[in-house]
Amino acid sequence: MKEAKSYIITFIITTIILIITLTISCMIPSSQIKNNVIESGKIFKSETWRRHIGNMYADNLTEELMVNIAYSIDSNEPFYSSIVARRNYLPGITANVYPDSLQDIELATNYDGEYGTSDLEEMLKEKDIDSYEYTRYWHGYLIILRPLLLIFNIEGIRYLFSFIIIVCTIIMLILLYKKFNIKVMFIYLISLLGIDISIMGISLQGSFCFIIAIIFNIILLMQKEININKTMNMFMVVRNYNMLF
Repeated sequence: MKEAKSYIITFIITTIILIITLTISCMIPSSQIKNNVIESGKIFKSETWRRHIGNMYADNLTEELMVNIAYSIDSNEPFYSSIVARRNYLPGITANVYPDSLQDIELATNYDGEYGTSDLEEMLKEKDIDSYEYTRYWHGYLIILRPLLLIFNIEGIRYLFSFIIIVCTIIMLILLYKKFNIKVMFIYLISLLGIDISIMGISLQGSFCFIIAIIFNIILLMQKEININKTMNMFMVVRNYNMLF
């Protein structure tokens, strides 16, 4: 009973922290990230909707949608904007905003890999185009994406995430070797190579979860003694972050 109470408290505290940080991130005026969003739009246009990377495909349709939503945030109502997660939204310009719908889900899967004129491109021209809410999903990635767009465009963010993943993976492998042995380290390394961990940072929608998971592994491996209750609480935190990112 005591352990269950501890897990519930951890869940509640983690969720509150995520809500607060998401709201703070959405207080950044979109005008401050506009230049990097424009540059990101140009990069997306130079690529196809499905970008071939190694043995996998990166979904540029989703990446552009993430950047679109990040720019469409109204900093005057940060919490509400983070919840409804509108795309193609320009405060004071956009007239029509449509609620989330099943039809929108079906349209999102109906593309052939060719890049035409995108919603992001049209919105950046400050045209009044239809806006759509994306309330069925918790957009926790905005906590990281919006501040990063202050400094980097999408290409810079991909390089940054790749660097973080590679460095953290090396640290984790060293700790696995020290904590266990070289066999365990190589088994883990082979499994990571099997999922193309070296290029996972180039996929924006996948990199968040991998970075969180690898950092958690590092923290866990640095523990001198494993306490089950403490470890389970850590798993609860990581589960929340991965679920809400």
